[in-house]
Amino acid sequence: MAERRPGADISVPIHPRLIVSTAEAAIDSAIAGLGVTYVLSYQVESPLRAGALQLLLDSFGSPPLPVSFLYSSQGRLPLKLRALLDFAAPRLRTRVQQAQLALESVQAPVTTTRES
Repeated sequence: MAERRPGADISVPIHPRLIVSTAEAAIDSAIAGLGVTYVLSYQVESPLRAGALQLLLDSFGSPPLPVSFLYSSQGRLPLKLRALLDFAAPRLRTRVQQAQLALESVQAPVTTTRES
């Protein structure tokens, strides 16, 4: 068996028993105690705050990525697009900040504990 070097990447094969197609289904499955899931922080903000889920392997998480709205600049900005940007940008900013605060408050992908 090879010796593990500090800081070296570790590759671990997984063999899922349940495969779902939405983050919501993955979160619901984790809450039901069916296993571990890996989803975006804002998707689990409420279950984390409620204590329905707990973080594990937090130190292996990815750093946050910026979110941008991209659109084709062809002269003046259409009013409907301006309205969408004005509506969505502050809400998205708030949602991302709330998710970050939720993660910081629970510190530690996502699982539940089963009671026997």
